[in-house]
Amino acid sequence: MASTTIPATFIPPKFPTDYSDLIQQAKTATELALKDNKQLMEIEFPTAGLQSVPGDGEGGNEMTDSMVLIREFCDCFIRAEKATRTRIFFPEANEVEFARKSAFEGASFKLDYLTKPSLFEDFGFTEKVKMTDRVKPEDELFLVAYPYFNVNEMLVVEELYKEAVVNTSRKLIIFNGELDRIRSGCILRRHYNYY
Repeated sequence: MASTTIPATFIPPKFPTDYSDLIQQAKTATELALKDNKQLMEIEFPTAGLQSVPGDGEGGNEMTDSMVLIREFCDCFIRAEKATRTRIFFPEANEVEFARKSAFEGASFKLDYLTKPSLFEDFGFTEKVKMTDRVKPEDELFLVAYPYFNVNEMLVVEELYKEAVVNTSRKLIIFNGELDRIRSGCILRRHYNYY
């Protein structure tokens, strides 16, 4: 695979001084990855302060803060004419409703969900959402917001990638997915039911 050549004069970015710097650096890195034809990208925004790590903040606050940062990134990165061809997936249907009433109020982005809550979710029973049914032909970019709370969310992201991104011109960006937990073996598929 061809790769963009890094100029000899390249100076790596400094640690961001505030969230505006952080979003600008994420935008630049994403643009470079897209220029390199990368289809799968991961962006981690610390939500409890620039020196924090995932888990430093309270769960609900981290998700809300992530939502706000994702909106700021989208406003900075996605041109207005591309907004209606951008589908943003939240972990579950309830999060979509919250996003529409808060950080994404009035936005043209298509908001969607990965899983549908169930009364029996604590026992591993969730309502299966078929990703190919959620995706529309005009979709060009998928953004997935913080799919880390339960493994079913990441399994659905994997399905989305394999069935709607691979062998297409579409791109997938995962925000605050804590993918290092999957890479490190912290989350093992065989310990979970996937429907």
